[in-house]
Amino acid sequence: MTPARRIPEAEFSADLAQGLEELSTAIKSSGLSIAEIARGTRCHWETVYHAARHIPVRYDSARRIMYFLNDQLKIK
Repeated sequence: MTPARRIPEAEFSADLAQGLEELSTAIKSSGLSIAEIARGTRCHWETVYHAARHIPVRYDSARRIMYFLNDQLKIK
């Protein structure tokens, strides 16, 4: 069994930045307001506001937002 690769901190940081960018882009391109997304996800508006501005939010909140946005885009 080969030992697990030691992932540099820079790679973890880059992956986080990419995830935050994807979430922010999804929020901004949805055409929905922060308040509409907050109501639809039952998250606090400030959580959605932070996610839209690349500020880390809890994983379950980020997943809830993405799930909601993906669901809304299917309807349109």
